[in-house]
Amino acid sequence: MRPPEYSDHSDVIRILGSLMKDFFRSPLWVLRIGLFAVFFWFGSNEVFYPSLWVGWIPKIFLDIFSLEYTSSALIYSIQVHGLVELLAAFLLLFGKYVKFGAIIMVGILSSIIVFSGINEITVRDFGLFTAALTLFLVYRKKII
Repeated sequence: MRPPEYSDHSDVIRILGSLMKDFFRSPLWVLRIGLFAVFFWFGSNEVFYPSLWVGWIPKIFLDIFSLEYTSSALIYSIQVHGLVELLAAFLLLFGKYVKFGAIIMVGILSSIIVFSGINEITVRDFGLFTAALTLFLVYRKKII
């Protein structure tokens, strides 16, 4: 029997092995990683460079909330939007609450499509929307 200071970390290895087995059990991990990458990129850019996203805000959004393109409230709302995207991305990555991350993504993407109309960008967003909706539909019956 080994002294405690020479632990072989078998519990940690067993837990990591179990997590990896669950992660790769289904080809849905490819979809989860892809959506994570997209939402991580957009979310982190919105948090750290919100002024670059001001031009993408639909005018109807500004009218509804009485905002101007130069207001600090608009910059703050872009950063909050980015944090929500990052939350959704990490929920998909960690796999514990996939259905919640996916439904957040569905909500974000459907609002982009509705408020921006159909164009070359929202066609891409429709593809991301269907991917997120697929994940939600697959994971909806899981308790967590």
